[in-house]
Amino acid sequence: MPDVVGVIFAGGYGKRLRPYTLKVPKPLIEIKPGYTILDKQLFDLSSSGVREVYLLVGYLHEKIMERYGDRHLGMKINYLVEEKPMGTHWALGNALNYIDRDMVVMNGDVVTDISIRGLIEEGSRSGNLITVTVVKMRSPYGILELAGRKVVAFREKPVLNHYINAGLYFIRNGVKSYFERRYVHKDIEKTVFREVARDGLMGAYMEEGAFWRSIDSLKDLEAVREAYRGRVDRPWGYEKELFRRRRRRIYEVYIRRGEVAELSGEFNEVIVVLDGEGALEVDGRLEILSAGKVVNIGRGSPRRITALENMKMHRYVVV
Repeated sequence: MPDVVGVIFAGGYGKRLRPYTLKVPKPLIEIKPGYTILDKQLFDLSSSGVREVYLLVGYLHEKIMERYGDRHLGMKINYLVEEKPMGTHWALGNALNYIDRDMVVMNGDVVTDISIRGLIEEGSRSGNLITVTVVKMRSPYGILELAGRKVVAFREKPVLNHYINAGLYFIRNGVKSYFERRYVHKDIEKTVFREVARDGLMGAYMEEGAFWRSIDSLKDLEAVREAYRGRVDRPWGYEKELFRRRRRRIYEVYIRRGEVAELSGEFNEVIVVLDGEGALEVDGRLEILSAGKVVNIGRGSPRRITALENMKMHRYVVV
């Protein structure tokens, strides 16, 4: 694993999320009880092997510093404080005075299951100076399909064949020369990114099936909180309880490509693969999993699942 530093933009006012941000900074908004946006981001960085993080803070930064201190989840935490917001170009340019390694850079309002490890590997292999994670755009409106003047179909907020910036980047150490001009109150997307793309040194990283949401409004926050109802993040992905009645449970399980999930063998269960591909090891037996596959497993040894692609499945468990 390359020696990479994590950097998170965590200094904005979060005005569109008031009243929540009147008392806490945006990164400390809870997406489930006791679990914040920044908790999720730091958990993912730590799970990906990152051992040092710079938090670019400003508004109510004391609360962030009090929560995480100088070490968190085995990572060294550094703080660079802006007395007033100066824009992401200035903030990252300032951070480069302290960082001389490759970086994973994140917007402080993004909640995603996109693989940071996968982004680092892709960015390290490529010859690009900056690798931008992209996701397909979802229409904010329902789409009408017409045949002449007849409406023949209606699709509610479909995913479009256009990509948007996901707010998650791999940036190589050599980027510093692009920050010689210290733009104030400008974002890197409008300065450095445009120049790097013009020079042919920007690549794109994308994944199929990974959850992504930028929390820009109260509606976004409620959508993320709904997604986190019953959910527990794991180093390899997540588990989410969908149903519980007496002795029966249904869990949704998501495993990132290249990760290995060790699942308890305490109960009888049925696994139904919804998407992706992987390999199941149980009781010395190896079985390939793909979309539509149904596997019955009796009580016994732990189940070890290696995801060859991003995988989503349901576990039907009798306790």
